[in-house]
Amino acid sequence: MSWCFHCYAVNDHPRGPCAVCGEPVEPPPGLSWTDSLIWALRHPDGDRAVLAARTLGRLRARQSVPALRTAAEAGADVYLRAEALRSLITIEGADALRP
Repeated sequence: MSWCFHCYAVNDHPRGPCAVCGEPVEPPPGLSWTDSLIWALRHPDGDRAVLAARTLGRLRARQSVPALRTAAEAGADVYLRAEALRSLITIEGADALRP
């Protein structure tokens, strides 16, 4: 089973077109680990998304700040929102986030 990189649908094949959206199931070539974690922030499996947010904070991955802001400001998963905010504080500091 593989999650589609584009629509997060579960597919029974790791490569080729997604059964739901038709886009390639596999991630684009050369995707960095940090970019994979940013992708996982929108994952329908909330545990994966929370773990991705936590890991991005531990890595202090500055390129993840826009995606973490989006995750912290919207969505129904309060655990993801809280973890994204914690990671933002770790990366940018609380003072930078006050405005």
